Amino acid sequence: MRTSTETYDSLEFWIDTLKMDRWSGERAWQRVAFPVPGGKHRFSWRYIKDKSFARGEDGAWIDRITFPGSVVSNRNTGVVGILSPLSGNAPSAEEPVHIRVRNFGKQVLDTIPVAYVLNDSIRNYDTIFQPVQAMESHLHQFAGLLDLSAGGEHKLTVYTSLEGDNYRCNDTLAMTILSRWKTFAQTSLPNWFIY
Repeated sequence: MRTSTETYDSLEFWIDTLKMDRWSGERAWQRVAFPVPGGKHRFSWRYIKDKSFARGEDGAWIDRITFPGSVVSNRNTGVVGILSPLSGNAPSAEEPVHIRVRNFGKQVLDTIPVAYVLNDSIRNYDTIFQPVQAMESHLHQFAGLLDLSAGGEHKLTVYTSLEGDNYRCNDTLAMTILSRWKTFAQTSLPNWFIY
């Protein structure tokens, strides 16, 4: 972090609703760190400019931000996409579930447990037994098919449950699937060419 401002201008750093620090004036690059408790948080930087003065470079610079949990660990997987089923399709009793799982860790993983839950009741557990290189993705199709023949809205939640994965923020992905019968309107118009 570096600032080049008049003392009336400042850069503030906030975590949720708590102002953690404030900087103003000419400052060289410096490293700053703040403790963050577990859970979800909002980080924000605010530059407050006094309209009366313009001195220095009148700005602030932020570089090399490391968020909690962003350190690469050995064992870290996450669901990064649900590729099918898709919303808008006609209801079917045989819908495959395709997902994309990413190995965010530093080592090759060859046994990755995955699962999905449909409408908070139907569960399907599976395992990826193919080596997935560090920082690479794998396309996976679950064994078995979904029955969406009833139509309507369906909540699909997909997750990984890798042992030793201590970073759980990227493990789960959910979506709502809207399946409905496609209807086609048919209109009869007079044929003006035969009259």
